Amino acid sequence: MTERIWKIGTRGSLLAMTQTRMVQELLAEIGVRSEAVILHTRGDQLKDKPLWKFGGKAVFVTEFEEKILSGEIDMAVHSAKDMPAKTPEGLVIGACLPRENPADVLVVRRGNDFFGGGGKEKRGEKKADPASGPRIGTSSLRREMQLREQFGLENVSPLRGNVPTRLEKLRTGQYDGVILAAAGLARLELDHEPDLVYHSMDAARYLPAAGQGIIAVECRKGGATEALLRHLNDRRTEVELAAERGFMYGIAAGCHEPVAAHAVLGEDGTLRMRVMKYGNGRCRYFSGEAPESRCALLAEELAGQVLAALRPAEEEEDHRTGSRRKDG
Repeated sequence: MTERIWKIGTRGSLLAMTQTRMVQELLAEIGVRSEAVILHTRGDQLKDKPLWKFGGKAVFVTEFEEKILSGEIDMAVHSAKDMPAKTPEGLVIGACLPRENPADVLVVRRGNDFFGGGGKEKRGEKKADPASGPRIGTSSLRREMQLREQFGLENVSPLRGNVPTRLEKLRTGQYDGVILAAAGLARLELDHEPDLVYHSMDAARYLPAAGQGIIAVECRKGGATEALLRHLNDRRTEVELAAERGFMYGIAAGCHEPVAAHAVLGEDGTLRMRVMKYGNGRCRYFSGEAPESRCALLAEELAGQVLAALRPAEEEEDHRTGSRRKDG
């Protein structure tokens, strides 16, 4: 009998291939052969627009899910932060690899470190003319709103492309700084470039995206593939991801919204979670903790707090908008 070779769907970027090789190596350790099947998603092809303008992060995931359901591939490797909050019927996250550092990093050119030094003028003091400040590259509204509020960095411009491309745009002066995920930089071994300076954001304050730093492997629910992937699963990471995705689902967060969630499962079995949603002109933060057995309930409670806090402002805005329409 011919030995089965499991097909793993992946994007073709250097980071995606690196993450897929990590999964393949873990499978090889338990005697399983696999091959990578590269798919070019709509998100990979439309590189000149921010993601939220043509479907959000789901554009990196949906086509893989269709291939799994059709049987063309057995599983797909995702950056968990790119996944929608709800997995489609018939599919499941079969494995989460141990979480890498979930923080964001502001990368600047050595010799142009406007963010270092400790002084307010170095840490992004607000200026009367935002365009006169350092130009920061990111297409994430979550990152942008926290940059503006916490550091007064107002000159933010869209940035697309893979990690090496973004760093090259920084080096050539198109940007004065770029915001990237620490996990991606580390996996590509691009976190110690001698001509660059790296400022790691405190993940407890400058909150990451839900699932940031996590490699998730998606497959059909039930059956041989899910059973196989459970051998690779890291339980702590699984719990943290479930809580963060549960919060996102609870607030019905769209892919383009400035929303963040960061959960940490402690050695004592307590899950501590902090979330953020931008609304009414500022970032609103909420936090809570619960034993592991109540993680889903904690996510639900935090979602309820966010919705309750923002609803009055949103309803007032809807009322004002409606009044203007009537007057017009």
